[in-house]
Amino acid sequence: ATDAPEALRMGATVDGLFISTASDVRQIDTASLADCSFDVAGAPVINIGQVEPVTDISGFDDGVALSGTSTGVIVNLETDNVLECSALTGASAFDGDGQLFVLSGDVITVYELSRDACTPVGSAIFEDIAATDVAAGGSDRLAVAGTDRSTGALGLWVFNGAEDVVMLEGFASIDGVARCGNNWCVIDLASNSVHLVELDGAYVSATDFAAALPAAPTAVLDMATARGDSAYALVTLDDGTTPVLRLTP
Repeated sequence: ATDAPEALRMGATVDGLFISTASDVRQIDTASLADCSFDVAGAPVINIGQVEPVTDISGFDDGVALSGTSTGVIVNLETDNVLECSALTGASAFDGDGQLFVLSGDVITVYELSRDACTPVGSAIFEDIAATDVAAGGSDRLAVAGTDRSTGALGLWVFNGAEDVVMLEGFASIDGVARCGNNWCVIDLASNSVHLVELDGAYVSATDFAAALPAAPTAVLDMATARGDSAYALVTLDDGTTPVLRLTP
């Protein structure tokens, strides 16, 4: 991992990571990710239109969806065209089949997404969950972190299609979730753990998260999955640094 000064949010495509700094978004290629030796300050800047600050990044195919505080944009990375998408104001996850799941407040809305279009197709599909985070694991696979509206229980809901849903409890906190290989990596700062959960919702194990870090983690700003199926976590540490961590199951 390497320091990413002033980094705010992070997203990924098969070609690498996108990391937002205080004023722009920079693209890190997969070659630089291989040995975790990239330089955020020296990376190419992409056109982000009028979105500042960027609050979330979700990469897809040859495009990237950028959320802001009041509006968002879709950037076509081939043509540099920027399309405003006012619904992009929260965390998002792209499922690889043209659907973007956008978290606004604690409600998730589904959009049909392409490099040049952003069309809502459904809303409040998880009415029983007060969602705090969402991650996609490929076709028909989704992980939603949040609390049960009726019981207040903290949990991770794993969706394998619309009808197959597994709910896992027992986390002290859920501070970030992303697909890592054939699993979900769930960061739990309250217990200094990374929980490994199979994509179908079967719990695997927990690993000490803080032991490998030079200082104590204080927050997970964002997580993303890039080529090679590694999950990357953008975290803040109590020594004032903001490293990017690679999580490989």
